[in-house]
Amino acid sequence: MLSAEEEEYPFPGTSESPPPPPPLNINQLDKDSKHPLVAIYNTHNAESYAPSQGAEKLPGQNGGVVRVAAVLAETLTQDYGIPVVRSETIHDYPDFTLSYANSEKTVRRMLAENPSIQIVLDIHRDAGLKQPPVAYINNQEVAQILIVVGSNARLEHPNWRQNEAFAQKLAKIMDELYPGLCRGVRVQQGRYNQHLHPRALLLEIGSSNNTLDQAQRSAKLLARVIAEALEQLKQENPLKQPES
Repeated sequence: MLSAEEEEYPFPGTSESPPPPPPLNINQLDKDSKHPLVAIYNTHNAESYAPSQGAEKLPGQNGGVVRVAAVLAETLTQDYGIPVVRSETIHDYPDFTLSYANSEKTVRRMLAENPSIQIVLDIHRDAGLKQPPVAYINNQEVAQILIVVGSNARLEHPNWRQNEAFAQKLAKIMDELYPGLCRGVRVQQGRYNQHLHPRALLLEIGSSNNTLDQAQRSAKLLARVIAEALEQLKQENPLKQPES
């Protein structure tokens, strides 16, 4: 059972369809720039890791997944020089069914204020697994990561295949750098705000029965994966040299 439950909106079917995202400017893929390249947030802020935190959820609080998101952001910035914008706004309280409607507002604001963003990540943890998904990497236990892609099955999302293509790219990099880290790519019926950006993904880092330490170790490995993905994007879209 995924923790990325289907989103609900106050007035289903009446919300205005968002415009397609603007073309991404690969010129902005400069690690020396102060403009954020990665946006990170949590739709289900309460999600936590029971062995470490005593409960699967901490309603009304920023739970373990927010701490994992913080480690990811810090590692990207400190170890790889990649500027990040991150939100700790609580989206799943007091009405859990409006979590995605609330986080959509956050994502829209982040993108409007930071047009340099190349990747958008919603950090979750899975639930309902009998055993914690664990990989052994560098002689340490780390939580496995499941990449979730939203489709157009229930809400309008005509360009969802772009998100899926990026998910497959990320999974490939994980398999090459850290075999066993990725649990695969799964397409779900929800949209999960991924209609707002062609490289927006939902990442399930471990499950409720993983430890917080395992998830935080995964976040550090994930940072290198994200850094490699950005480098590949830059190589795939080389800057044009001025004509002499």
